[in-house]
Amino acid sequence: MGNVYFGSVQKETARDFLGDVLISRLATPQGDTIETKINPVNETAAMAAELGVQGGWRSEEAKRVTLEYAVAAVLTGKLALRHKEGGK
Repeated sequence: MGNVYFGSVQKETARDFLGDVLISRLATPQGDTIETKINPVNETAAMAAELGVQGGWRSEEAKRVTLEYAVAAVLTGKLALRHKEGGK
């Protein structure tokens, strides 16, 4: 899933990690199925905003996202692992 939505991110490990975060955000609270009411395109846009990637995932800035940056964003709470109700 990482290559579909995060293809502009140059580092494969970062793309894979972002794909895993996206799956986590799309999963039901029990984690056993994907929540079909959440739009993955809107969710990836929210993820870009949380990471401060101006211009979205096709921008030059997205190319500079690294695994270390994305993991640090999760660990500091900047990048959420769960969908935010009322968000995009």
